[in-house]
Parts: sequence; structure tokens; C-alpha cells
Amino acid sequence: MNGRHPTEDHCQAEALKLLGDYVTLRIIDFLRATEKRFTELQRSIGDVNSVTLSNRLKRLEAAGVIERKEATIDRQSVAYRLTDLGAGLLPILREIQNFTRGNAGLVSAIASPRKSKPRKVGGEAAEAPPARARRTRMTPPR
Repeated sequence: MNGRHPTEDHCQAEALKLLGDYVTLRIIDFLRATEKRFTELQRSIGDVNSVTLSNRLKRLEAAGVIERKEATIDRQSVAYRLTDLGAGLLPILREIQNFTRGNAGLVSAIASPRKSKPRKVGGEAAEAPPARARRTRMTPPR
């Protein structure tokens, strides 16, 4: 990669870093129809720490995906909305939603923790290796 023009791979990697987490994608999804305030976003997303949400909003704003708008009367009231760049991501979110609908079983299997399955060796199930003995620490009597 030269100093002036990043490669396509580098650009894709940077986009995935920015957009590749649940909270970021949910922010974009919830801003698709209308602008929302911080507390509205936090309630819509659900189980999200306010620091995490604040950090994601700052990253999206710095990248030009969302816009932060302060109210003229009340400086404490801030609303967020998608920019044209952010709106350009909505078709990608729709495709993710379509994939989820069409592959609900696969998505459930990935999302839920699995119990370990027997390993296969040469086409036959092999026994799992024995569990390691736990070491206990002995304390000398007083």
C-alpha cells in the first residue's frame, strides 16, 4: 500500500472495523426512519452500556455515517440522524435481515452455545480426551 491511495482490501478492512459490531449496526438500523435522541437509541437497542453507545456514536459521527444535531434552545438535547453515507448502508442491513429470515436455523445454531460433540477420527467418532485432574493447593496446618 502506498501512502496516498489505500488499497481496496485496506478500505474494506477499515469499513468492517467500523461497522462490524452489533451496537453499531443497531444504531444505523434504528436511525433509518427518523432522528433519535441518545436515550431513545439506548431504549431501542436495549442491553447496551451508555459508554459503549456514546463511543459508537462518536465513531459513526467521525466517519460521516451519522450527524449529531444540538437543539438551539436546549443545548442538552442532542439528536442523531443518518447522513446520505449512512443511508447508503441501509440496503446492506436489509440483506442481513433477509439472510437471517432465510437461514433462521443456522443463525440460531451460531448464536446459541453448543455442547461439545464427539470428535471424528478416520470417519469414526472418537472418545473425548480425559478431563485433566484439577490441582488443589494444599495449605500447611497452623
